[in-house]
This record gives sequence, C-alpha cells and structure tokens, in this order.
Amino acid sequence: MSKPKVIKEYAKLPPELVAQVKIHYPYGFEKKIIYFKNRKNKLISAVPFEGEKFFYMVKMTKEQAQKIVIEDDDFDDNGRLKDAALPALNKVIEEAAIQAGKERAEREARGEPEPTFVMPKKVVEKPAGKKKGTKKAAAKKTAAKKPTKKAAAKPAAKKKAVKPAAKKTTKKKTA
Repeated sequence: MSKPKVIKEYAKLPPELVAQVKIHYPYGFEKKIIYFKNRKNKLISAVPFEGEKFFYMVKMTKEQAQKIVIEDDDFDDNGRLKDAALPALNKVIEEAAIQAGKERAEREARGEPEPTFVMPKKVVEKPAGKKKGTKKAAAKKTAAKKPTKKAAAKPAAKKKAVKPAAKKTTKKKTA
C-alpha cells in the first residue's frame, strides 16, 4: 500500500520535518524541484520528500529554494549543509520522535485508537439556480427532444411513385 500524498508549504512544516528535508537534500533544494498540476489543474513546483507516514510534496519555487538556502544558518556560502549543523538537526528529529512516542503511549493508556489519515472529499460547488436532475430524467429529456428549427423548416422529401413506362405501340401503315 502506498503512502498518502500531502502537499505542504515549506514554511508550514513542523521543525522535525524541516530537519529531515535538510538532511535529505544537503546540497540545497533548487535542482530537486519538480513540477506537476494539482486537482485544480494549477502548475505547482515542489520538492518530493518521503516521510515515515506520508509522501510530502514540499511547495516552493526556485527563488524560494535559493532564498531558504541563503538565509538558513545550517547551509554554508556554497549552498551545502554544514557538518556542524547535523547534530542539531538530528537532535530535533529525536526530540520529535520521543514526543510522538509519549503521545502514542498516552493514547493507548486512555484506550483511544491511533489516528488515521482520511483523504478529504472533493467539494464541488454547483452554480446557484441550476438544478440537475437524476440520470433517468436526463435520459428522458434527450429522448423527447424536439427537432431543431433547421430540421423543422425543411419538410421531409416525398418520394414520387414511379409509374411504369407506357408501352409505345407503332402502327404499321397499310397501303
């Protein structure tokens, strides 16, 4: 079974996921950006990242990726993750894992099931004033359609009855 896919902006990621993404992409994000269209057919640029429970598409533009690497103290002037930053990033990840373990233990103690991910239903707003009937009603409408004006304007061509050709008789002249 594949992991659920989540599209999330870099700025909205929790600190432990930011740390994991940085470790996964130690040379920056700019060259790893992919482009795809979302459900609304809008072009999205993102960096793919596979977490423990989800497959993340971390939204960012090329310019944002460059800005993140330049402004972040964990990256050096060449856009590479500093070796000195690794222990701090790993500590953030470990603390998040410990916290998640505590929360899981508390849920089990209370007898609550582990939360599951449910895909949100696609909500489509229908235009106001237009009501659509059932499939049966639509089928009846198409079956009982009136002919168009063009079809009504042209009368059906009548076939003329073909009469058999009359036999011509020739009279012989008698002298």
